[in-house]
Amino acid sequence: MSPDEGKTWTKFGENKSLMTNGAKTWVQKTDDGRYALVYNHSATGDNRYPMAIMTSDDCHIFDNVLCLNGEVPPQRFQGIHKPFGSQYFRGIVESNGDPLGDHLWMTYSVNKEDILISRTPTPVGGTIDEYFSQDFEAVEDLHGTDYKSAPSFYLIDDVKTMGF
Repeated sequence: MSPDEGKTWTKFGENKSLMTNGAKTWVQKTDDGRYALVYNHSATGDNRYPMAIMTSDDCHIFDNVLCLNGEVPPQRFQGIHKPFGSQYFRGIVESNGDPLGDHLWMTYSVNKEDILISRTPTPVGGTIDEYFSQDFEAVEDLHGTDYKSAPSFYLIDDVKTMGF
């Protein structure tokens, strides 16, 4: 961080609660004025699951680790450099439109085979209202696409968060 437009910089610090594997992360200011950091919470650094979120008031100190997506479906296609799990998180930045509602919209890859879109209510809460299961076999055929055998797009609506 720079208090004088890049002439000087604060010292690097280490976030003790951010346990990541070096995969892509995403930080975004949410509609409630806070910040959300979406990443792979990996205690070992070897896996890309679960998809987790931490929140912050100042975009410097993040806490309140919650799971956005902990399920890892089996891979359908072989390949090198294809880790299991959710990865390559991206959201909607402030200057690139403002979708309706107070939600954090994310798109991400699962197993480098499917692209999912999630909508998380803000403020991000830490209570478990109900458990859910993503059943990809139950997705109906939309626009003639066979979602069981081809890379596809799914909308995960109103993501429920689960604490670790």
